[in-house]
Amino acid sequence: MNRISNIRSVHAYKKLVTFCDFKLLSYISYHDKVGRYPFSTLQNNKTITESRVSTKETVVKLKVEPFEELLKVLEAREHNLQDKSQSKDKASEYDSQIPIILNYQDNETTASEKYFSKPSEKKIDFVSTNGIFSVKSSLKNKKSADVKAKGEEGQKTKASKTKKTKQKLSSRQEYVSQLTRHSNDLRDLKSYLQVMIEADEVEKAQIYLRKQMLLFKKKYQLQNLSDVDLYNLLISGWARKGRIDKVKLIFSLIKEDNLSPNLQSYAGYLEAFSNSKFMHVSEIQKVVDEMKTMGFVPGDILANCVFKGDQREKIFKVLGFLGVDISPFLPEIGEAYFCKLLQHLNDKSFGGSESFPSACYEEKDIDFLASSQLEIENNCSIKIRSIAAITKPNHLTIKSRKYLEECEGVWQKKLMAAVKTFKSREKSCHKQGFHKEESIYPYIATVDNDILVNLLLQQIKVLALTSESFGTYEKFFYKELGRKVMNHYFVWLNKKNQVTDKELLIYKEYLHYFLDPELLSKYSPREYWEYLKSQNPDGPTIDIANVPWPNGALVKIGSELFDILRGTITFDQNRIQRKASKKISMTPAFYITYKFDADMKNPKCIETHNSLCKLYRDANLDLEFDPTSVPMVSPPRPWVKHDSGGLLITPIPFIRFNENAVHQTTFYSTVPSKQLNPCFDSLNSLSNVAFKISEDVLDLIIGNDLIRSVLLFAEGQPLGKNGLNWLKIHLVNLTGHKKRDPHRIRLQYADDNIDKILDSADHPLEGERWWTTSDKPWQTLACCKELANALRHPNPEEYVSHFPIHQDGSCNGLQHYAALGRDELGAIEVNLQPSDAPQDVYSAVAALVEKERLEDAADGVEVAQKLDGFVKRKVVKQTVMTFVYGVTKYGAKQQILKQLKDIPEFDAKYCQGASSYLMEKIFFSIKEMFTATQEIQDWLTDCAEQITKVSGDPLKWVTPLGLPVIQPYHKKKTLKSSKYSLQGKESCLNYTSHYEPYQLPDCRKQKNGFAPNFIHSLDASHMMLTSLFCQRQGITFASVHDCYWTHASTVEIMNKICRQQFVSLHEESILEDLSAFFLDEYARVVDEQMQRKNLEQKTKLRDLINRVPKKGKFNLEGVLESEYFFS
Repeated sequence: MNRISNIRSVHAYKKLVTFCDFKLLSYISYHDKVGRYPFSTLQNNKTITESRVSTKETVVKLKVEPFEELLKVLEAREHNLQDKSQSKDKASEYDSQIPIILNYQDNETTASEKYFSKPSEKKIDFVSTNGIFSVKSSLKNKKSADVKAKGEEGQKTKASKTKKTKQKLSSRQEYVSQLTRHSNDLRDLKSYLQVMIEADEVEKAQIYLRKQMLLFKKKYQLQNLSDVDLYNLLISGWARKGRIDKVKLIFSLIKEDNLSPNLQSYAGYLEAFSNSKFMHVSEIQKVVDEMKTMGFVPGDILANCVFKGDQREKIFKVLGFLGVDISPFLPEIGEAYFCKLLQHLNDKSFGGSESFPSACYEEKDIDFLASSQLEIENNCSIKIRSIAAITKPNHLTIKSRKYLEECEGVWQKKLMAAVKTFKSREKSCHKQGFHKEESIYPYIATVDNDILVNLLLQQIKVLALTSESFGTYEKFFYKELGRKVMNHYFVWLNKKNQVTDKELLIYKEYLHYFLDPELLSKYSPREYWEYLKSQNPDGPTIDIANVPWPNGALVKIGSELFDILRGTITFDQNRIQRKASKKISMTPAFYITYKFDADMKNPKCIETHNSLCKLYRDANLDLEFDPTSVPMVSPPRPWVKHDSGGLLITPIPFIRFNENAVHQTTFYSTVPSKQLNPCFDSLNSLSNVAFKISEDVLDLIIGNDLIRSVLLFAEGQPLGKNGLNWLKIHLVNLTGHKKRDPHRIRLQYADDNIDKILDSADHPLEGERWWTTSDKPWQTLACCKELANALRHPNPEEYVSHFPIHQDGSCNGLQHYAALGRDELGAIEVNLQPSDAPQDVYSAVAALVEKERLEDAADGVEVAQKLDGFVKRKVVKQTVMTFVYGVTKYGAKQQILKQLKDIPEFDAKYCQGASSYLMEKIFFSIKEMFTATQEIQDWLTDCAEQITKVSGDPLKWVTPLGLPVIQPYHKKKTLKSSKYSLQGKESCLNYTSHYEPYQLPDCRKQKNGFAPNFIHSLDASHMMLTSLFCQRQGITFASVHDCYWTHASTVEIMNKICRQQFVSLHEESILEDLSAFFLDEYARVVDEQMQRKNLEQKTKLRDLINRVPKKGKFNLEGVLESEYFFS
């Protein structure tokens, strides 16, 4: 994670929460302390209708204009509601206005109703289920016979499909399915036991574990149903209390479940002696003797176990009573790379540089930087001053801030009362066993009330600042809010276990690494972190990931907390109006809306009252961000394992999987860290590049390429001999001019326009504004300013530049395809072959398309005639670029359609036909130009399709750097999170998952995704290789996909390394190795599970995998001399 110094924030609140944007609203419900005011936004017809409220009856009527869409929705959902609402329906005639009557459920009550009084029963005329409203029976029964027939037919179809799916599952797949489900359940169980033990409920956790083990025996037909780590949690809990008797009982339960204690089990046993009031040496000796019979020695505990707090010291003390001699454990530091491509780097003297990138801080800053970053993560939030808040506040801003301060004071008191009541109620129900299944109380028990209240106050602000731009999915919001509570819990747990203190101690020592050239030359960041850990063995174990909470728990926690918000937060709408009224009008801040989509589903969205949004907007407050969404203020903690790296104490994933991707997550936990070391080291190298903000450009921005235009390297480097020329070339590249001209022509162009460049730098808004004619105007302006500063320096070679110079690949995906197939013609078009001037593949494709168009136009094809003069590079570029990444014909058509619509001169009525025509011509031209590319792409696609169909497994492979990749494309499955029940709320929140590994793979997505994903993995491997070798050379390297950044003075070094590593990568037998992997991974499994009658299918799969596309005659060595390979 990069860090940015000298941050000046901009108005970025719209990006605070990346939720989906919904503006197709069909129902909005407001409510306040005296009633609920429903609004209908159907056909933009908004009317307030009568509201009647009593303690026994709540009936609200909406007058809605009849229209066909509503009828379709209601009729389509009728069969789901008929059984529930039949007894409640009353006959009435359907007229020009449809009365819709809602049932307000318990989760929509006010704060006083929900938290401080017993809810009264509500007499209702009609029933509502998840917002799909029942209406008069005359309307519902209008087509009841048809609906019923369709429902029966649908049930038959569904049953048929289910049966068909089950028939497809082989015995092996059934086993994998059970194994994965069981693994998921064990993970959830481990999480629940952990929070129960931390809530001091060890006895209840023990009873619950035994209950779950009995359920598992009924549910799963597996040999090993339990995991000794679950029992180790109980052992640790009892050990804290010094309950040796309870620890003995757990050991007996372990044996009953046909498990064996491991080192962690015995570590807990020994800790129990330390915490016991009486310590019997003979009992300790028995435990040690039992360890030895299991093949363990006491020293193994201190070397291999995970410790919390002072457990290590307690165990050491206990073993000391026996006089056990424990030698210190010295872990291996600096393991060699096993990857062939990195063998040179195993020699520390290879490419060694005497200079290294500057740390951009001094030794005196270390304590401040480390403490500042830790404070940000402890708070789970960072505040950044908004530019709007810097200016002198006007009367409206002062008024808004004053009222907000008043509101937040009232809200805080109400929220505290509601949170206390909620936790008290849940605690009571949890202790008395009222919950049918897991209670969420243990999850929230240890989270301080003040933290929950502050978190809710933060969410009010976030929702108010984002609701106008982003309609937030209710379930996504619940899960995100639950995740924030979980992170606060982990912060508390790390402090309790003394992990935070030790982490900070080692981290401060680690920051000295970047100030010492000797350490930089001796260790990589990962190696030095491991070294520091070995030098600080005392205290708790760090680099150990916490067990995440289950999705169901996160959703339920978030749901309950939002109910508190919704029932508690109100404001006086009249105080916000321009002409304030003395009349008080308390209005709820939040409401739920429904979005009807093409699939006839109705996901709920959370919206904020627009008056409250206006209040926050007018107040111009500081911006708040999640620590995971912003750069760090100090170097990141190096990645040493798949679940350890990045932020100091906040968990972030090494690979961003969907949280439901249990199989993928579990798989990476089994991959040896040594295999992933190249990826760790590359990521560490990239994340250690420090950036700062260009304040000169920031003061002027309003553009859409602003992100790159304000970024500067925090460290500066003198331009040196050729740095000034690279600044000029980079400037011309940004303008989009001279794309097909050599560097000397671009340099001449820059010199010819030097007056305009200087004018742009000095008078960006008042002068000739030459920079605005650029393809990337704001980046061009930033470069103009940097070039002006360098030219005005007494000696430009000595000018210290912080400006990043970009070098882009020439349609990078096609470069990899051309290299894989040794395609001579393709290699020329994408600059793998040396040439005097850069080749432009987009212009080349456009020329072929134009040739085809001319022929068709001569034959009288009307659309070809209408496209005369419009087949340009810009029109075809995006489609050519995305062709190798699997763009569909429909997607390509939409890309071209957008480009044609942006051309005012093109007749709009021909856009649709012209886009389809050009799409076909572009695809044809690419295939003609890159024949080897098409063969390889077809082979990859065919392999993916056959493997997933025949084996029933998702596709996976290993990159040349050793990173395993699994495509997480599975068939959809609706899952329920009802496992975490709440008092009075038995309904469940469902969510659809594409990532459940025990579902059959989605063959279509597996097939379509493999070729582009495989090329992306080669692209990433090339980037990682370049970063590692640049690090060894001591030069700054950053990357955004296939755009490589470095200082102007080191462009030539970076380009040389880039070319060398591309050649090294493609000298490997990539496709042949992939074929061998497929044969071993899939063909062997297929052979084992298929019967003799499927011999033909087995043979077909083997033949396909063995049919590796043949290579052409292109010589890869030519890349080493290609000046425009990356340029």
